[in-house]
Amino acid sequence: MMRAQDLLMALLCLMGCMGYCGTLSTCKPLNLELMKRKRIEAIRGQILSKLQLPKEPEDDDVGEGDEVPAEVLSVYNSTLELSEELMQNTEYVESTEAEEEAYYAKEVHKFNMTKIMNNTLMLFNVTAMRAVLGLERMISQAELRLLIRVPRIAPGKEERLELYQGAGDKARYLDSHFITNELNGKWISFDVTQTLKNWLQSPAPGRNGKLQGRLFVLS
Repeated sequence: MMRAQDLLMALLCLMGCMGYCGTLSTCKPLNLELMKRKRIEAIRGQILSKLQLPKEPEDDDVGEGDEVPAEVLSVYNSTLELSEELMQNTEYVESTEAEEEAYYAKEVHKFNMTKIMNNTLMLFNVTAMRAVLGLERMISQAELRLLIRVPRIAPGKEERLELYQGAGDKARYLDSHFITNELNGKWISFDVTQTLKNWLQSPAPGRNGKLQGRLFVLS
């Protein structure tokens, strides 16, 4: 069986508005791959600007010269990876208007879980999130990202990983993923946008937000 400690996670919060506007001429052949590459390059430049970095950081930059903090490098890599994933699902619209695209940067924040209990219950510091995100700021997307590490699943079998908000009798089902050995070393994600909004706006003084993962063996 795959255990909860075999999952590494990070909560990514995307604020603001990112997308494209404008239209594409129907008189020219549409090169979607080129459009995607151009968009990723634009997003990369905006990420560098947001992080106040003069150039794209590399792992070798950490600890040398003008030191790039490991946390900044992690945020950059996570954001760029997420942007590339989003490009795979982006739909482009053809129109008779002038060919034009505009890009709007998202501000990205990464929050690691602070503790894991009973191998299934993940805790997040909501107080720290409020300090960074505030209460009124618009959140367009929040994802719980899990890295699958060495799943111990019988050959030819799969397990269902269910995600719940809260714990015990008050736990509320959010979503699920099917896990197989083929996912080793790959990331899966859960949409937790509404959950994060609920945490930030909750009048309760609780410090910890709770997400619980439950594994079910499928025979």
